[in-house]
Amino acid sequence: MATPKTPWGMTSAAASAKTDTLGRFGPIDPALKAAMDWQTRLLADGFDALPEFLAAYPDADPRELKRMIQQARAMRRTGTPRVLLRHLRALEIRRRDAVAEAEAEAEAEAEATSSLDGEDCG
Repeated sequence: MATPKTPWGMTSAAASAKTDTLGRFGPIDPALKAAMDWQTRLLADGFDALPEFLAAYPDADPRELKRMIQQARAMRRTGTPRVLLRHLRALEIRRRDAVAEAEAEAEAEAEATSSLDGEDCG
């Protein structure tokens, strides 16, 4: 049996792999991709997915998220729930910035410790 192909001639596996990293106009911002994945999950699973989301994003406001999920579900019937997506993307960017800042501080502290260890106190 032949592998199914998309309308533009790619195998469906190749198309989905390409879609994971490339959007219609070029590379997808990783924060946007993460936000889109969470939006899909939150809209599909509803409030059941909130505990896992809040574990990953502890600075998120649960009440605000519940309100946005409800609004997004209502908007999905008439259009794209962009407000939720923008909020999730902002949370992802904040989380990534905090991780990068913590890594930079740990690296600076390690360098400071190693430079003190290298000095001769004699």
